Amino acid sequence: MALIGILAEYNPLHRGHAYQLAWVKRHFPQDQILVLMSGNVVQRGEFAIIDKWHRAQAAVAAGADLVIELPTLASLQSADYFGRHGMAILAKLGVDKIVFGTESAQIAQLKDFLTWEDQHQAHIDKGIQEALKTGLAYPAAYQVAIQSLVDWSELGPWQANHQLGLQYLKTLAQLAPDCQVLSLPRLQETEDGQPILSGSAIRQAFRQGQEVTADLASGLQGQLSSELDAPWSAYWPYLRYQLLTQPLASLEQIAGVKEGLANRLKSQAETKEKWEDWRQAMISKRWTQAAIQRVAMAILLQIPQTAVTAFNQGSTPQAFRLLDASQAGRPWLSAWRKREDLSVFSHYQPDYEGDYGWNLAADAIYQLRPGGQIQSQVQPKQVLSFLR
Repeated sequence: MALIGILAEYNPLHRGHAYQLAWVKRHFPQDQILVLMSGNVVQRGEFAIIDKWHRAQAAVAAGADLVIELPTLASLQSADYFGRHGMAILAKLGVDKIVFGTESAQIAQLKDFLTWEDQHQAHIDKGIQEALKTGLAYPAAYQVAIQSLVDWSELGPWQANHQLGLQYLKTLAQLAPDCQVLSLPRLQETEDGQPILSGSAIRQAFRQGQEVTADLASGLQGQLSSELDAPWSAYWPYLRYQLLTQPLASLEQIAGVKEGLANRLKSQAETKEKWEDWRQAMISKRWTQAAIQRVAMAILLQIPQTAVTAFNQGSTPQAFRLLDASQAGRPWLSAWRKREDLSVFSHYQPDYEGDYGWNLAADAIYQLRPGGQIQSQVQPKQVLSFLR
């Protein structure tokens, strides 16, 4: 019996995700699937479109055996740190295999690129710095630096899923070199030729009033509603209050607020009454939409840069929240309880605040959604799947 790890957000869980879980179950029927999933704050710097408890239940219904919540300080970072922390936690939890989705690349291709990248790192770093000076954001600067040396456009190592895969391989080589890594190309269409929408496409279509029920995994159909949605526009009054009342010196201590940004954050908040207008005004060649949203979320939650730095430089956390589990996942819960270096809990206790505090902060703000009907996230009424 082995444990297979998947790092995911399921924002929301769609047919492509369900296909991946079914593929793993079909090829490894004796093993259990552990999903390490972002909670109510996701990597693009926004609240998930469906709360973490319903997403976790849907994941178990689709084939996962254990769903553990990723720390907010890991989910609210760029792809490289998101991937690094995710793999470190999965390694700590004892996974034997990792499965992840790619646009098209196979593991061998990604490893070949890593070998090349390692051999040319000094030239790549120099190219990145030169590109950054022109005002490009880091992802674009990275692509320019790579392409200036060798044309990797066929592989596309700068694509989001490939960037994550590369970080997975780097981290596992250090922390769990014996862990088997498997890639699964993203499913583009159903058996009858219908396109499979990505999570971002589903979110956009839903918020434009389009019908997307058929694009969700079966466990989430019926869960999308305007009352439970948590778009940034709903939280803009809270964020704007922070921006208008906090002194510059205070804003400059928040995670991701680099030199000179605090002035822009504040001045644009003074004149922009709508979230969309403020966000658009903040986006530039250097600052992508996702990067601005991560900064905005850090301000909303009041996460200092010191907390993120300590998290990135410190050891892997020890306390993790179990969001859901199947009957087949129960033996792993028993095994984890015997370890002194690990606490996997389902019912929150104050003792866990050290490792879990920022998840609590995210849940508390998420629940404040004006006019919404979001249930309690800290101590919800959900029952683990194997107890139902």
